[in-house]
Amino acid sequence: MAFRDVLYRLYQPLSPSLRAELKWTLAALRELARKARIWNWVRIETTPPGCTHRVIYSGTAAHREAVDLHLSGNGGPPAAGWDPVAVSELMLPGALRVPRYIQPVVPLDGSIDKVLEGYGDKLRRIVRQQLAKVTVRRAESAEMIRFADDTMLRPYALARHGGGADQLSSDIVNDIASRHDGRLDIVYAGETPVACHLGFERVRRGKRYWNAIRFGFAESVFGNTKRLHEINSVNVFIATRFAKENGFDYYGLGDCVARPDDGLLHWKRRRGGELDASQCQEWFYVRLPRRGTTQFLWNTPLFSAGLRGRRLTLHLGVPAERSDEDVLARYREMSFGGLHKVVVHANKPLSAELLAGLGQLLGQAGPAPRIVQKLHAA
Repeated sequence: MAFRDVLYRLYQPLSPSLRAELKWTLAALRELARKARIWNWVRIETTPPGCTHRVIYSGTAAHREAVDLHLSGNGGPPAAGWDPVAVSELMLPGALRVPRYIQPVVPLDGSIDKVLEGYGDKLRRIVRQQLAKVTVRRAESAEMIRFADDTMLRPYALARHGGGADQLSSDIVNDIASRHDGRLDIVYAGETPVACHLGFERVRRGKRYWNAIRFGFAESVFGNTKRLHEINSVNVFIATRFAKENGFDYYGLGDCVARPDDGLLHWKRRRGGELDASQCQEWFYVRLPRRGTTQFLWNTPLFSAGLRGRRLTLHLGVPAERSDEDVLARYREMSFGGLHKVVVHANKPLSAELLAGLGQLLGQAGPAPRIVQKLHAA
């Protein structure tokens, strides 16, 4: 009997949760082995676009662009007197452990109406209007799966990401759509296909997740910004409703870059997504600068977490020259569910009014996380 067959026979009796843990562990070991190839490492100085500080990066050359993206911002050029930010793929003393990506998940412990109520007035109205106009059918034949792949999944990915789009092969799409724990749903406006959703089931630690893999849209939809917003919103809600109706505990909205300012992350937050970093395999370590810390985090807020994404923390900066009104305006969109705490790095103690205002803002997605102040010299 081949060694592969032996492994398969040992693997089959395992519970879905144990299989997921085994896959996670193997992926973590592969990532560690990649980082251990120090002959592929570089040590370079870089300045991410809009970053207020220079960055000294130590790690594999392939991940330098990821660091530049993660630490980019909207600030001015680096100040000459500020020391650089140290970033490494391996642990640094006193550094934040920063996830490269994160998955927003929608908890389904309440009713589907409760999920919809969290969408906000305008988005909720759009979803309800579109629900009355669309129907959904599963793509069960190879012809329908190929149709959705060729006319929606691939064209939309190409239009959104260009030639570098991470396209799934037709065989993989067909395999996921055909197996018992996956499906491809097509959304119709009347008799016209306008969107599709490819998803699959995963069980982690006894909880069932319905995970989005790809969204697709007809060219008539993604070529019209307003129409794409409408159909995209109802497509996500239909998938969320399917997950709720079929007994899932969570609906996973798919991975996105773990930047607190990331537009896609906020798009998913507004659709009920709470932060989950437990499946992230790619981390880097960021040691904050000794000078200009508050300016750096004002321009580039960061998430950090412990092992397996536990104790997920949001780090915000409040420079001395910023008024309470400036701070509340800057962080008005930072209400994330799933946070363990929020650390506010400031040059002086925050006023009681500002703390109360931040607590109200940060608690819009659920119970307000604990807010901790950390003072730095100006």
